[in-house]
Amino acid sequence: MVEYSEIEKLHKVKDSIKIIYDFLEWALKEKDMALGFPPSKGSDDRSLCCDNAKLVAEYFKIDQDKLEKEQEALLGELRNNNLVKF
Repeated sequence: MVEYSEIEKLHKVKDSIKIIYDFLEWALKEKDMALGFPPSKGSDDRSLCCDNAKLVAEYFKIDQDKLEKEQEALLGELRNNNLVKF
């Protein structure tokens, strides 16, 4: 059986991830605030802001690349067992 360690980690903390991510998105949309590096003096460049999804995943020690591979493998396994049809 294939091990899906990142999927398991994600499942265990999914409620906490949603709360933190929603807060960060709220802060950006409602308060015009974002985590990241401050823009240079005289600049309003927001390109240095952190990617909230990446930041939250890193906080919970979830490897996004490994998670994506596990999700693809799981989907392939489900297709092979005729549990999912597309």
